Amino acid sequence: MKKVSKSILTILTAASVILPSSVFAEPAESEANLNMSAEQQEQYNIEKQYLNDVVHTINSTIGSTEALDEYGELYIDTQTGYKFVLALASTDEKTNQLGEKLKSIVPSEFLEFKSVKYSKSQLDKMRDEIAQDLEGSGVTNYEINTSVKDQKVEVNLERETQARGNTIEALFDTSEIDQSVVDVNYDVVIDAEPALARTANFTTMGGGIAIDNSNCSTAFTATKDTKEFLVTAGHCVTSIGSAAKQNTTNVGTQHLSAYGDYGTDVGLILLTDTSRSIGNGYYYNGLANGEYDKNYTTTTTVINGQLICKSGIKTSVTCGSVTNTSATVTYGTIHLTGMIQAKKDDGGLVLGGDSGGIVFNPYNYGQLIGIVSGRSLATSTLPEGYYGYFTKVGNALANGGAVTLYTSSSTKAVNPNS
Repeated sequence: MKKVSKSILTILTAASVILPSSVFAEPAESEANLNMSAEQQEQYNIEKQYLNDVVHTINSTIGSTEALDEYGELYIDTQTGYKFVLALASTDEKTNQLGEKLKSIVPSEFLEFKSVKYSKSQLDKMRDEIAQDLEGSGVTNYEINTSVKDQKVEVNLERETQARGNTIEALFDTSEIDQSVVDVNYDVVIDAEPALARTANFTTMGGGIAIDNSNCSTAFTATKDTKEFLVTAGHCVTSIGSAAKQNTTNVGTQHLSAYGDYGTDVGLILLTDTSRSIGNGYYYNGLANGEYDKNYTTTTTVINGQLICKSGIKTSVTCGSVTNTSATVTYGTIHLTGMIQAKKDDGGLVLGGDSGGIVFNPYNYGQLIGIVSGRSLATSTLPEGYYGYFTKVGNALANGGAVTLYTSSSTKAVNPNS
């Protein structure tokens, strides 16, 4: 390795965008409950106006935000003024159409086009090759992020690993990657861990409430083969077949966990208590006194740089900016890939007890993004929960026994014998 950077902060810390207050309307009461900083509220107002149309345009022109990865990436940059940036390593008729459509949607002061050497897919391929090399060398605790904006693959290792740096760097020298884009960081402590530990015993099951004596939170409900499920993080389901509690009351059994090495952090609770029902509500407002006050109706993906929010029993509703849409992270010996990573500058985006909580779109509360998985621990420079890690809802549904998200506004009674 030709360069070992001393800190990831120069890459990961973005300056807040400051615009005249007269540009923005005062946030509505429900928006204020998102517990955002002033800078986040400013970003919120811009994204609320344009983000949905931007994502819809990508989907209709390219196919999906993931399909755009083959060309580059559309991300949000707040370092030098708020911008939607379309960064492309290759172009064709589709990307040309996308550029023209974006010009008709987003004002020029909020839009930028950029040519880059590597697409997101190409950087992600390098990331995967490095992960294989690290495991081959015996390194198990690491985090790897890719950045189209910076054209970097960031490899974050524990300080104890530095003694093996020459071996690792020699390994990279033989890998089929562009060494100039790889930054190895030893001056950080990678100690992300599952975020274990609104509490009430609910009649209707939904998202953002406590399970198993408040050790974890819930994300949403689902069905399959006439059975009803509560969906949470996989690491919250620790004993398949054992009784499962919603807060302190038995409501069913621990049914499935896809959490494991290279698995998916999603778990299912099979509901068996016929006095219960399921719905599409989630606990949003901490002042709601045990009532669901939002409903999810559909799923959505995210783009790098946008704001996302989560609801969990420990920190209630918090919001952060997406820093990676396909992060690789390890919890001890468990490797997870394809995770959403987000940050909150003052920490506390995710804390213990939030695991399994619902992650949603703050511009459209009905859009479900994923499940809370874990958080970073405190270091000498960063507070606990500066980073949060989230399982994508599509991966959760596919790997959680191919269950179907329950989106009806009418509740459905639990009937395990139907």
